[in-house]
Amino acid sequence: MSISAVQKGRSYIRLKLAQWGGSGSPELTNTFAAARWPDGFAISKAAVAAITTGDLGPEMVEYLNAVREKSVLGGLVTRPAAFNKRMLARTNGVIGWWVAESSPAPMLKAVLAGSTLTAKKVVALIAVTDEALRAESPAVEAGLQFDLETGCAGAIDQALLDPANAGSDTIPASVTHGAPTIAATSDAAADLKALVSAFAGDMSTSYLITDPDTATGLAMVRGANGSFLFQDASPRGGSILGIPLLVSRYSPHDTAGGQIALVDSSGIAVAMDAIELSQSDQTSLAMSDEPGSPATMVSMFQTNTVALKAVIRANWENQRIGGVAVITGADY
Repeated sequence: MSISAVQKGRSYIRLKLAQWGGSGSPELTNTFAAARWPDGFAISKAAVAAITTGDLGPEMVEYLNAVREKSVLGGLVTRPAAFNKRMLARTNGVIGWWVAESSPAPMLKAVLAGSTLTAKKVVALIAVTDEALRAESPAVEAGLQFDLETGCAGAIDQALLDPANAGSDTIPASVTHGAPTIAATSDAAADLKALVSAFAGDMSTSYLITDPDTATGLAMVRGANGSFLFQDASPRGGSILGIPLLVSRYSPHDTAGGQIALVDSSGIAVAMDAIELSQSDQTSLAMSDEPGSPATMVSMFQTNTVALKAVIRANWENQRIGGVAVITGADY
C-alpha cells in the first residue's frame, strides 16, 4: 500500500471512506480511492475486510496514536500494560535504614496487590450526510477526523481526571478519585507548595494537569514585584516550577474554579491497543446523547445519512499510593 504524506491519522479515515465508497468490493474500493485521491493514496488489491481489534495495520496504529496524542494520556509517560494480564501493583512505599556496624538491618516489606486491566470501550458516534462523504473536499476528511478523534479523546480525559468517577464495569476509575485534595486559596504559590507536600509520588516523573482557564489564571499570577511567577505556563501547556503542564478542556472546572492535579505518570498503568472505525447507511439511530431514554429513531437509508462509529479499547489504573494529589477550586 502506498500512502501520500497526509496529516497523522488521515490515512485511516481515507481507508474507511474508500471501503464505504466501494461498497465492500475490492475493485470498486480501489477505483473509488484512485479517483478521490489521485495524489498517490492506494488500497491493496486484496479484499478489504472490516478492520477489527485483531488487525493492527499501520493506518490503525497511526490513527490510534493520533487519538491518544489528543488526550492527556498522550502527554504522560505511563506504564504500558496488556489487557487481562495479571500484574502486581505496589500499594505502599518502603524506605531504607541507617544501621550501626555489625547490627541487624530492619526488614523492608513492600505490600503488593494483584491487579488486572480488563478491556473497556469508549465510543464516538456521529452521523454524516451521504453528500458530505462523497464531496471531494479535504475539509470533509479533516472534519470527520477531528470529530471522531476529539470525541474519543474527550471521553478519555473526562474519565481520567474526574475525581467523582469511582469506576464501574464500563469505565475505568479516574486517577484523581480518592486522591489527597488541597482547597485552593488566593495564593497560588502557597497552594502549589501544599500540593507538593501532599504528594508522595516521584517528582521526576510527574506532571501537572489542569484546564485552559485555570492554566491562563496561573500564567497571569504576579509576584510582589509585579513579575509573572509562572512564566512558562500558558493555556496550551508549558511548565510550572519545571514540572510539565498538560492542559485539557475536560479537566474539571465549575463555578468554584478548576482542578490542578499532580500525577506521577510512572505509577499509572495503561492498556490501549486497538481501535475500530465502522460505518453504515443501513441502520437506524436513536438521535440522542442519552440513548437509554426514549428518542426519535432516524433511518440512515431513508435520510441518505451515514453513521460513523469509532470504538477504542482502553483501561488504566493508578498503582502508586500517594502518586496523585489535587488542588480544587483554583480560581487565580
